[in-house]
Amino acid sequence: MMADNLENQRIFIHLERELDDSQVKDLQNMGLTLYLDSWIPPVGAHPTGYIIADMPIGVLAELAEVEYIVKLDTAERVLEPQGGSGPQVE
Repeated sequence: MMADNLENQRIFIHLERELDDSQVKDLQNMGLTLYLDSWIPPVGAHPTGYIIADMPIGVLAELAEVEYIVKLDTAERVLEPQGGSGPQVE
């Protein structure tokens, strides 16, 4: 979760098609902040596209029931170095 705001989670919302205006309004009414310019459409072998959003933690169960949402996934990752075989700095 974002360390500066523990009430929200950044997520990927997977969809078969881009949100229409009424869907955007519905999700915003649930308290989501949608990053509409982040929409990536379905491509090639990937049957869904996605949009990035900030979601209040308390709406997760309600959001999971929305019929046009295919999948929810966290967009927050902690990246750590893998292995230790890189060049040594002295």
